[in-house]
Amino acid sequence: YKAIIGFINLPCNKNGIVIIIDELHNVSNIEFCAQLFRSIVTTLDVKEKGQIAFLLIGYSETMENFFKHDNSARRLFDVLELDVMPTKEAIEVLTKGFDQIEISYDKNALNENISITGGYPHAIQMIGHNLIEVDSDNHIDSTDWDEASKKTATELQTKDFADMYMFTGKRTYREEIMDILAIAKESLTIKEIDKFTKCTNVYQYINKLKTIHSVKTNTDNDTIELHSHLFKTAILLHIIPKIRNEKYLTDFLEYEANKQSS
Repeated sequence: YKAIIGFINLPCNKNGIVIIIDELHNVSNIEFCAQLFRSIVTTLDVKEKGQIAFLLIGYSETMENFFKHDNSARRLFDVLELDVMPTKEAIEVLTKGFDQIEISYDKNALNENISITGGYPHAIQMIGHNLIEVDSDNHIDSTDWDEASKKTATELQTKDFADMYMFTGKRTYREEIMDILAIAKESLTIKEIDKFTKCTNVYQYINKLKTIHSVKTNTDNDTIELHSHLFKTAILLHIIPKIRNEKYLTDFLEYEANKQSS
């Protein structure tokens, strides 16, 4: 896991330490951490040996596992739900970067394409870096966005997306479900997904995929969609050769074509 330790200044000439643990889901035996951290904080407080604070960053499911074996630790930790970055803020992050290095940009292209990141900070950071890298005329336009999107999606296959989809090795039922969602023009109902996958319990697989944040529910119409458009692009780049050479998911492609025409 990633841990950052920093000192904080406290009144009465007492120094303290704040320990920041990022990517909490990568901590082994996480169910025993809450008791450990609570014991450390309590012991130091009782013996007046100093001050310590923990800042933990992770998924909501991870926090539930963290508290599972020590509910008493809930009294020591305030849980804050953080949503993805709003579109306005994501645009601001990129425009400030463009302005700082004095590169112009097509505002319409920016507004139309920013949603591909899903509001995830790391994806925004990577797409911004790649936009600068692929640009050749000091002006970011829709062509640069297309190229940078493919480049970012490919890079994320071995980074953020590596735990969400198996890009190497044998394809499983969960990959088949995500392949169907990647090909689909719009989000799908569970019934539609079930019709074209060979797995016997699609609900179980989708629940697991939600847990690892590969898919999410579109609350507007209670359908299922992928984590982000960049994730969708990463999967499409991976399966296009299989679609072309092996007629992969032909039945679903025909279904999609008929649905669009009607």
